[in-house]
Amino acid sequence: MLKKFLKDKTAATTVEFSLTIGIFLFIVLLFFELARIALISAYLDLAVAESARLARIDAYGYYDNNPERPFDYKDAFEKRLKEGKLWSTLHFGNSTDKIITIDVKYADSPDDLIHDIFRGKERAFDSKEAQLAEYSVRYEYKKWIPIVPDVLTKPIFIRKFVIVQEYEKKDKH
Repeated sequence: MLKKFLKDKTAATTVEFSLTIGIFLFIVLLFFELARIALISAYLDLAVAESARLARIDAYGYYDNNPERPFDYKDAFEKRLKEGKLWSTLHFGNSTDKIITIDVKYADSPDDLIHDIFRGKERAFDSKEAQLAEYSVRYEYKKWIPIVPDVLTKPIFIRKFVIVQEYEKKDKH
């Protein structure tokens, strides 16, 4: 019976198709998922750079009108990032509050920043007279197809950058 089955060539195309369609679909879906990861990563880079630039422009306008009060860079950056037009295509009905996490740490000098010496809890959110701010932006990536493991995707969607807070410098010449 087994010899007859192995020698019979009828329906060979159907068997070959059924054995290869799974592999083909896996490769196509993997390609689409990797393309989506690359696109969202590029969007994240652009959105972070643009939001940081616009927050600095907001600071210039703010200090022209309020020279005595400190400017909240974190709020300005977060507002610009979350209201950006790029995210409307990425969050698919989720609020940007759920998918974007922003953290800011303030340092008083470049040496403090290099040695990871940030302000303590009592002044952690106070940007007054802090020359440098380290921003950390994390995008919560939601997979369409569970092919790529989270261990590989989580580090791709974290951005850290340093902003010189020009108006908070001690020597403002």
